[in-house]
Amino acid sequence: PVKTKSDDPVGDAFAARALEEQRLIRLKHRNRKINEQLEKIKSKELLHEWKEDYRSSQQQLRRKHLVKGRDYPEAVRQAPFGIDPNYIHVMDKDQQEMIERAVKYESRRNRSPESAMQEEENRLIRDRQIQARIREITGKMLARRNLPRGNASEEKHQAEFELRELKKLQAEVRQ
Repeated sequence: PVKTKSDDPVGDAFAARALEEQRLIRLKHRNRKINEQLEKIKSKELLHEWKEDYRSSQQQLRRKHLVKGRDYPEAVRQAPFGIDPNYIHVMDKDQQEMIERAVKYESRRNRSPESAMQEEENRLIRDRQIQARIREITGKMLARRNLPRGNASEEKHQAEFELRELKKLQAEVRQ
């Protein structure tokens, strides 16, 4: 402990100045920590906003491509996936992947834009429901962790129940 009262006025001033400097250093350190935490939170929020904006812009692009135009049937008839028997060569990896994707998505190309939009909306609704259920289950799990512990068998039964719920969700996501 620093003695603040003494017979030496110069020593008292020095001790007071030292205490004030220590207080300012602690305050500066505390403010720096607070600012770092705020920056982390802001960067997370900005990243989340950017992801949401990107998702919505991608969704708008997909919908724009699905809108029925004047020449939709013509575009389906002239899709570039035929093979010319007079022009056979060894395909590189990119060309092979393009043909595999074409075969994979050929059925999607022949469906109408309205049905594609309906399927997209149904998928989005299903995804939102699954996300809400995931949030609900994880929220319950976190809330349960903060509650006082019960006996071991109750904890085990609750954990098994939560595991079954999560496995159901996992199966739904795979469908």
